[in-house]
Amino acid sequence: MGVHLIGVDGELVGITVLREILKCFGRPEDDFDWERYRPGHDRSYAIDTINLRTELGWELAYTDFAAGLIEIIVWYRDNGPGDSRQRKSLRPGAPSRGGRKLCRACIELEFCSIASPPHLL
Repeated sequence: MGVHLIGVDGELVGITVLREILKCFGRPEDDFDWERYRPGHDRSYAIDTINLRTELGWELAYTDFAAGLIEIIVWYRDNGPGDSRQRKSLRPGAPSRGGRKLCRACIELEFCSIASPPHLL
C-alpha cells in the first residue's frame, strides 16, 4: 500500500477553483486580490488517483466539480471545527426550497448561482 490521493479526473486551474468557491458563497468571481507570481506557486492541480482506484476500488462520487464542492462546504459547515452558531448563516424559519434551507445569496438573488443542488450556506 502506498500513498492514496483523492481528487477529480483531470486538471483544475487554481483560479477556476477559487472562482467556484466564490460562487458557492454568492460572491463576485473577481472578489479576491491578485499576487505577483513567484516560483513554487501552484497554477493548476492534477491529482493521480490510480493507487486509490486499483488498491482500494475507490470511485468518484461526483463528476461535477461544482456540485461536489457545494456538498463539501455544506458538510464542513455542519461538521467542521468551531462554534456551530458561527457556521449557520440562516436563522430558524429562513426561506427554503423543497424543504432545504437556501443560502443568503439565493435569498437575495432569488435563485442559486449553481444550478444543482440548491446550496445550503
